Amino acid sequence: MHQQHYRRPNRSGQGGGPHAVPPPHLRPPVHPHIQAARPTRPGGVPSVVVSAKTRLKDKKQTVAGFVVFRRTEDGLKYLMLYRRGNYWNFPKGHFEAGEDSMATALRETEEETGLKRNELRVLPGFRAQEQFSFEAADERIHDTVILYLAETKEPNIRIAPREHSGFAWFLYEDALRILGKKYAGTKRVLKQANDFLRPAARPARQPNRSSRPERRPWPNRPGHGRPHPPSLRA
Repeated sequence: MHQQHYRRPNRSGQGGGPHAVPPPHLRPPVHPHIQAARPTRPGGVPSVVVSAKTRLKDKKQTVAGFVVFRRTEDGLKYLMLYRRGNYWNFPKGHFEAGEDSMATALRETEEETGLKRNELRVLPGFRAQEQFSFEAADERIHDTVILYLAETKEPNIRIAPREHSGFAWFLYEDALRILGKKYAGTKRVLKQANDFLRPAARPARQPNRSSRPERRPWPNRPGHGRPHPPSLRA
C-alpha cells in the first residue's frame, strides 16, 4: 500500500505545518457519550432539526471545478481536498457574475489550491457532472457540479484554511477507498476521469518495492532544515 502524505496549512494558509491532518480512520474515536451533529451533505454542514410543520424551500445552484492529477513514477495521482467532517472532494465553487463554468472552475481552483492557470493543462473533451442535495437552515439545496480535467506538475498545494483542512495526492484505487460508499457521485466522476486517462494511467516504470515512498518537503524550521512530514497509510 502506498503511503499518502497530508499537510495542514499554517495560519497564513501557505504550505503545511509539522503535523498531518489525519484521515477519518486514524482519528481518535468520538467519546461514546457525546453525539456529534450528523451532516446531511459533504463538508460537515450539520443536520437541521425541522418540525413536520416546517416546509423547506427548494434552491438549485451550480458549481464548477477540476479533477486535478499529476504523473508520478507509480502512476497518476489525483488531488483530493480534505474538510473536517470526513469529507474529501475536488476543488470547486460557485459562479460569480459574468462567469461561465470554465472561468469559475479556474478561479475556484486557484483560490482553493493556489494552482494558477499557467500551472494547469486543461484536457479538452472531458466534462463530467455530479448532483447531490442537502439541507441547510430552512432550505433544501440541489447542487449540480460541473467538473473538468486538468494536469499539473506542481505537487505543492496552498489550500485556503477557511475552505479545507488538508489535502493529499492519491493513486486511483486509494482515492476510491477513501471516498467509500458515501460519495458515490464523486467516485463516479473520478472513474470517468481515470477511464479518460487510461492509456496514461500506467506507471512510467514499475515501482521499485525497495524504494522509499514519495515525500513532500515541509517549510523550513529553525535548526531542523527541511524535515519530511509524518506519513499516513491510506
